Amino acid sequence: MRTSLLSRSVVALATLGISSAALAAVPASAASPSAITRQQVLAVMDAFRNEAAGNWDDLEGLKSAQRALFGITSTVCGVQIDAEQYDYYRGEARPILAKQAEGLLVSIDVSQFSDDQSAGYRLCSFAVLAASEDGATLGGQATIGYVPVPPAPPTPPGEEDPSEQPAPVAPPAPVTTTLSGDVFTAPVLNFSSEDQFDWIGVSFAADGTATTKTPALVTKKVWDKKSTSEKKAAKKKYVKRLKAAKATYKRALGKAKGDTSKKAAAKQAYRKQRADATTKYKYAIWNYRYVKVSDTRTDIRPFTVRARTGGNPT
Repeated sequence: MRTSLLSRSVVALATLGISSAALAAVPASAASPSAITRQQVLAVMDAFRNEAAGNWDDLEGLKSAQRALFGITSTVCGVQIDAEQYDYYRGEARPILAKQAEGLLVSIDVSQFSDDQSAGYRLCSFAVLAASEDGATLGGQATIGYVPVPPAPPTPPGEEDPSEQPAPVAPPAPVTTTLSGDVFTAPVLNFSSEDQFDWIGVSFAADGTATTKTPALVTKKVWDKKSTSEKKAAKKKYVKRLKAAKATYKRALGKAKGDTSKKAAAKQAYRKQRADATTKYKYAIWNYRYVKVSDTRTDIRPFTVRARTGGNPT
């Protein structure tokens, strides 16, 4: 059993600590992706922001965030938490922050909540990540794993190592999984009394995307073969529009009399009316037409996040 390298520090969220008297250990089980909600994760992250800003006015808001963290820890690590009593717990919580996604990397000593001390200890480490924008879904890859103990520096030539400490035992390899949904729970790492490897922290990394899909109307060209009668009707309308434009132009010239600026304006208006009539005629005899159809606009935004726990080993 290797206990000397376990990191135990007061949780980074001082207002979100939990009292050991308020919890009881139950068998651990891995959380399914649907077990944790996006609202739970974002509530805890709001508490991080409030604390950083020195905002202590919204006590009820902080209390809700506390319950959110309790619920996350309870579900993922398999402990029952009485949210009405809280103080602190041995563990760490580190924020995972990006514009597109945010969450927490948590390591918590859940053995302190058990009345049966003969059961040994268990350190539960996990990460949760939620999409920052409503309606967004996560994609990409995420990796969680133990941070190995760095190798000791080599002994200078001619000197012997008096401690003769055994080399650290490497932890299991990190686990890589796929991000999905609007909230993601990484595989849980459980370190217990039975494990025989050394580590100094837990790391989490994600290279992902946040995708939003919104309804949109788009214009599409569709086949629309015009009949001979339709083309004749279009030509008739075209000729009528040209005659109307010419009549309007003549009236404008009569009113302008000798005013050159008014004559120029009338001529410009006449040219525009003729051009509009020609455009409408060409579209009317064209064997296609434009239609508005419902579609989906997809917006994919990449992000990269990194986080790590690990205090002074005891």
